[in-house]
Amino acid sequence: MTENSLDSVDFWPRLLADIGVADKISQDNAFSYIKHDLGELMKATMPCSTISIELFGSRILGLARTNSDMDIHIAIARYMVTYLRSWIEEICLREVFRSHILIFLVIYFLQIENHLPSIKALQLNLEPTFGPLVTTFFRVPLSKFNMAEIKVTEAETRIMLKKFFKFYSTFDFSKMAICTYLGRPIERESLEANMPE
Repeated sequence: MTENSLDSVDFWPRLLADIGVADKISQDNAFSYIKHDLGELMKATMPCSTISIELFGSRILGLARTNSDMDIHIAIARYMVTYLRSWIEEICLREVFRSHILIFLVIYFLQIENHLPSIKALQLNLEPTFGPLVTTFFRVPLSKFNMAEIKVTEAETRIMLKKFFKFYSTFDFSKMAICTYLGRPIERESLEANMPE
């Protein structure tokens, strides 16, 4: 059993400590140069854009300010990703499983478990607001999709993480695609035909 095991007695205190560190990082001005560089890149790429850059851009990690316009806040996802990042670091696979990969794995898992809608469902009947992109789907409540937010408790977090590991332990990565746009199982061969033009 690793030090960061789901069954260890210090699972919850360690996870809460990691969440606290993430909160402190998001408020640290030492990281402002990253935000500035991203802002300059956006201006050079899309000079007419009014989009703003949020440091560490996704509240799913708990690292951005709560007023970000392009995020959906799913509290359990923050805890899952934070745990997974710590676990990946502990087993020395950080260079293989970067944070963005963990985020996609968690989002897709929550979609498969029917706790988060697909991007396709979120964007249904919405007009593009930023070039060809729809950026207003964050305003759609989960209740519209007959979904309720998962309560963040020690027991529920352990359950969801165990389900996460069980799901991906049997996932056929060579045959199936992880597609958060569709948010459902789909074979790699069929993926292109099911994506928007």
